[in-house]
Amino acid sequence: AAVSLSLGALLAWQRPRWIAQAAIALLLALDVSLMVLASPYRPVVQARLAEREPAQRLLGIVHDARGVVLADEDIGLLPLDGRAIYFQPFEMTQLARAGRWDQRPFLDALERQAFAAILLYRIPQVPLHRTRWTDEMLTTIERRYVVEQRIGATEVYRPRRGD
Repeated sequence: AAVSLSLGALLAWQRPRWIAQAAIALLLALDVSLMVLASPYRPVVQARLAEREPAQRLLGIVHDARGVVLADEDIGLLPLDGRAIYFQPFEMTQLARAGRWDQRPFLDALERQAFAAILLYRIPQVPLHRTRWTDEMLTTIERRYVVEQRIGATEVYRPRRGD
C-alpha cells in the first residue's frame, strides 16, 4: 500500500513529463497486480467467483429457515432474503479477542440452539473461519449443531436433534 501511495504521489509530481508519467503509471499497475497475486485471499476470491449455483442453493436455505440464521462469508444472503443481520462474526470475534465484548451471552444462545441455521465458510488451505469465530464459538457450534450439508465451501449447521 505504501508503494502504491508513493507511486501515486510521484505520478502527480511528474505530471508535465508524459513519458515519466506513463512509466510510473505502469509501475503502479504492476504493483497492484503483484499485490493481488501475492494475496493469501486469492484462493478464496477464485473459489467464490466459481460458486454461483451454490449461492442460489444457500439463499434457498436461508429463505426456508424458520428462525435466525448466522453466516460469515455468506452474510450478504441475509439481507437479500429480507432478513436482519443478527450477528457479524468477524467484528464480534475481534472485539472479544480485544476484551471489548463479552461473548458469554452469545455462547449461551449457541448452547440453547437459538439459531435455525449457521452457514460457516471453510476452505482447508485458508482457515478464515478461525478469524471469524472464536475458539469457544466454534467448539459450541460443533457440540450443539451438526453439519447437515456442505454447499461449495460452506457448511450448513442445524441444531443437533435430541439435545
